[in-house]
Amino acid sequence: MTQFSDIAKAHAARTEWIDILKGLAIFFVVLGHMPYTNESSILKTWIYSFHMPLFFVLSGFTAGISLKHSSLLDFFKKRSRSVLLPYIVWCLLSGVLFTVSVQDLVNYSWSNHLQTIIYGNVCCWFLICLYILQIYLVAYLFIATHVRIPGMKYMGAIILFAIAYVLHKQFGITSNHKIVYLTNAYVFFIPFFLGVALSLNKSFFKFFTSSKLLLFSAILICLVTPCLYNTLTFGSNYPKIIIGICTSCILITYFTRIPPPPNQQNHPNNLIINTFAYFGRYSLGIYLLHGYFISNKLFNVHSAAEATMVYSLFTLGVCFLCAFVEKIICLSHPLALLLFGRNSKST
Repeated sequence: MTQFSDIAKAHAARTEWIDILKGLAIFFVVLGHMPYTNESSILKTWIYSFHMPLFFVLSGFTAGISLKHSSLLDFFKKRSRSVLLPYIVWCLLSGVLFTVSVQDLVNYSWSNHLQTIIYGNVCCWFLICLYILQIYLVAYLFIATHVRIPGMKYMGAIILFAIAYVLHKQFGITSNHKIVYLTNAYVFFIPFFLGVALSLNKSFFKFFTSSKLLLFSAILICLVTPCLYNTLTFGSNYPKIIIGICTSCILITYFTRIPPPPNQQNHPNNLIINTFAYFGRYSLGIYLLHGYFISNKLFNVHSAAEATMVYSLFTLGVCFLCAFVEKIICLSHPLALLLFGRNSKST
């Protein structure tokens, strides 16, 4: 475990870019959930081509950083608290929050609702998918550390990916069981472990952020995104993952080259970067809460240009509001733990 900790420490001083990119990603998550017409849906299609793969690359990177202070067992316990616990709580709460009247609540089938914890809750699928990927990570590091077989570091990753694929085929959304997060865990396996590799391998991180050939290739692939329009619809598939990884390469390369501010908290005179960094620090609350502030019939906009301008402004307001609500909730330690898996002192 020492080798992983030493490499992760090399990135600790430059992790502010993670908050910036998490804020950018969560901004696009909210923007992507706005009500779009057929005329403006091209904006949603573009957003869905990269925003979740970017999130999983960043989640993998932060998971790698977390390992620098933790054993595998401690890492598993912390992630169970910070990811699995909020998922279960929000699954239970959604049965109440999504009812529209007392009568609806009386007639609500709690037995059916409890099954959403197992089969996946659409509102917070990201959490349980991330938790499954973190279990894969723990299993991978255990295998890589304890199994003394040449090449096991690579074979272990291939074996786990094969397991993810089998679970996806047997129990994922393409099967009769339709356990959503098993499908998503398979699809986002590569972006997540790419983030882990970037975090734990200094030479790979340097290559990823400094290779002109890699950057040029990523830009070129992103430019042909309109040619893949039919594959970049709602849902998860590997054409989108490729675009998402390429976008992640471009964004990480750019933002890791921005000099960190002297106080490590904000960039003077750069309102945009400061705003996204702020959103990044409250990305979980924004993710879990933003759906309650968006209506299916919000604005009468049609073209992609109108949607971009109007919905971007509204998205900013929603993100600030959700961050504020999370800060208020986290004044209570029990609520901070149950709803967001965090210590109220860390807010």
